[in-house]
Amino acid sequence: MRIQKIFYFPIDSTPEEFRYWLEHSLVSEKEELFGKWKDLPVEFFPERTPSRDRSEEAAYLVRADVPDEVFSSLLPGFSEADARFVFIGSLLEHGWETVPREEDVAFLYGEYVDGDLQSMLKFDGEIRRYTMRSQLMPNINRRFTRFVVLFPDIISYIQEANSNFPRQCYVVSQVVTRVAGKMDDVETLATLNGVRLERMEDYISLMEKIAGKEVVLSHGRFRMEPVSWPILLE
Repeated sequence: MRIQKIFYFPIDSTPEEFRYWLEHSLVSEKEELFGKWKDLPVEFFPERTPSRDRSEEAAYLVRADVPDEVFSSLLPGFSEADARFVFIGSLLEHGWETVPREEDVAFLYGEYVDGDLQSMLKFDGEIRRYTMRSQLMPNINRRFTRFVVLFPDIISYIQEANSNFPRQCYVVSQVVTRVAGKMDDVETLATLNGVRLERMEDYISLMEKIAGKEVVLSHGRFRMEPVSWPILLE
């Protein structure tokens, strides 16, 4: 299992100092995941992520590999599947998450029409269309751990029924603003990136074209954050 979390460290420190803290201090902190699971074998892979920096703090994305075969030994009496489920609950409590795989990602676009949410969800290479929010929700609550959405508006429609939903959403407009300073209107954005917006499906195509990739804006080209990174709630 590969898990991840964003950590903040003094901006004037070096990557070597951060790695030392990670491997010698983090693993012993009682309030951290590895302080609770003391016998957990783990290998860390830190990555500097400047687009997530905060004033005087440097951001690091830390990913860690946890061998699946250790779970049953960590919780004697539990099956491997049950022990894994308990561990995932624990890592979420400590601010970690599993790294989304390609099959864990879905693209969602919706418009509020005649008092209800009309939406489209793309996964497994196919687009499904729903004319009511009640039709969409069973699919939102299935296996997906990451949703790519164009604007944050749709999140509030889903959040009423799924409070965890905001923590799963890669919001394209927010990521563009974070990496590029500002975003063009959606029509200009689509034109610059070679997409014609004529149907709802085209908004899905636009998200697929730029999410986690390069985006072309009126003031330059910018590299988007990967879809698999932890979500930054704004």
